[in-house]
Amino acid sequence: MNVSMLNRVLAAALALQVVVLAVVFWPESSPEVGALFPDVEQDRIASVTITGPQGSVIEVSKGDGGCVLPQADDYPCRAEQLRGLLDKIADLQADNLVTRTPSSHLRLRVSPSGFERMLEFETYEGERRRLYIGAALTVSASHVRADDQAEVYKVSDLTTSDAPVNAASWIDTEYLAVDRDNIQSLTIENADGRLALLKDDQGEWTLEGGLAEGEIIDTSKINSLLTRAASVSARAPLGRGEEESYGFAEPQLIYTVEARDDAGSVTARTLTVGGQGDGVFYAKSDGSDYYVLISSYEVNDLIDADRAYVLEPPPAPTPEPTMEPEPTPTPSG
Repeated sequence: MNVSMLNRVLAAALALQVVVLAVVFWPESSPEVGALFPDVEQDRIASVTITGPQGSVIEVSKGDGGCVLPQADDYPCRAEQLRGLLDKIADLQADNLVTRTPSSHLRLRVSPSGFERMLEFETYEGERRRLYIGAALTVSASHVRADDQAEVYKVSDLTTSDAPVNAASWIDTEYLAVDRDNIQSLTIENADGRLALLKDDQGEWTLEGGLAEGEIIDTSKINSLLTRAASVSARAPLGRGEEESYGFAEPQLIYTVEARDDAGSVTARTLTVGGQGDGVFYAKSDGSDYYVLISSYEVNDLIDADRAYVLEPPPAPTPEPTMEPEPTPTPSG
């Protein structure tokens, strides 16, 4: 075989190899660009269950009020926040492909064994879908993957901050609130007994039964207690039913605050504080159907308050002057 014929054979063989490699390694055709969940509409999603990387789970559902937490007996949550999340899920676009290689799912944190958020949402028809959100790329972009697809996409306007797993991020945390400046009385019952603070006709604070001779109200301490009593935030809702573990058989604190509104009516609110957990107390307000967890620092001062706490300490006694002994005369020589 001459050189020219050999070159043509080698060229043909090379061309064949190129064709074979192209067939073997040619990428799969990209899916048609469009919605990641083309058959899902926001108004047809009934609930979403959000799981965090450490196993924290919260379910958020559409209820009569637009948003409820089923795990806490349908405690009301922010309907606008839920609508915003569901809108973002329904509007996700499959138009920025990052990879379709399953081995990259764990690295991008969109795998069943490693994710930043796993969202499982259910439609009113009973259809269940799953979405993984990976680590945020920017403050408004992240990787996402639908559970039934290998493709991973970069999306804007959806990150883990849109899907918090703690209840406090979904609810109005204001649990008990009165106008501090309009408080007329504060009655505290704790392990030290009963302490009742009353505002007199001149707007000055005194103690129920009056003050003993020499006793003076410590205004700063009164103001501190009023501030604590006027506003309490829920850290997590528990539900409507009382459980033995809440410790209400022997509450650590019961306080009632009375406040006058602009029309002159006086409204009373009572908070009962039961047992203590890790930095929290179990609590129940008579203005709510729900038991909640509150932070310990919100009521520690009220739990410890007694009569001595709200009084100025008595002045330290003035020491009696000591008499210097007269010098002993020195005998003359």
